[in-house]
Amino acid sequence: MNKNTAASRAAVIFLSLGFIALAANISNGNISFKKGPDALTSATVKDTGERVTLSGVSGNYTVIVNKDRVPESILGYFSGREKRPVAEIVCHIPKGDQKAREFALQMTDKAVEEDPMLLLSKAEYGEFDILILSKKTADKYTAKSLYDKEFTAVLEITGE
Repeated sequence: MNKNTAASRAAVIFLSLGFIALAANISNGNISFKKGPDALTSATVKDTGERVTLSGVSGNYTVIVNKDRVPESILGYFSGREKRPVAEIVCHIPKGDQKAREFALQMTDKAVEEDPMLLLSKAEYGEFDILILSKKTADKYTAKSLYDKEFTAVLEITGE
């Protein structure tokens, strides 16, 4: 028997065994060719935060509050349940988000502007107190990644 024939037979045997193993895994449901959600795309993320309508406000905004660093009264103030607290309110807004700036200056004492990507990156690790973003900017930079963090409370604010 020459070397080429032996190699050919070995290749056929390995391919056959591989095909049988693949067929067995498919029939057991271990391998699927269906397109569907995988571990990354099937992760559950809250679709929305608490929806709030405020009078005297124009536009749609997302306010993200770090519950570990901000008193509960601040969250109550932004949701319209409580009067404005006596303490100074400082928030962070994305640079270039004019709508967020207008709303922040209406609701807070000071608005600190930062690069949107840097701001949201720091927010992932809880390095913020209050973030205010226009709805358009929040959608653009996928701020929904912050919705399920244990330390965040999210308000989606709509003006009347």
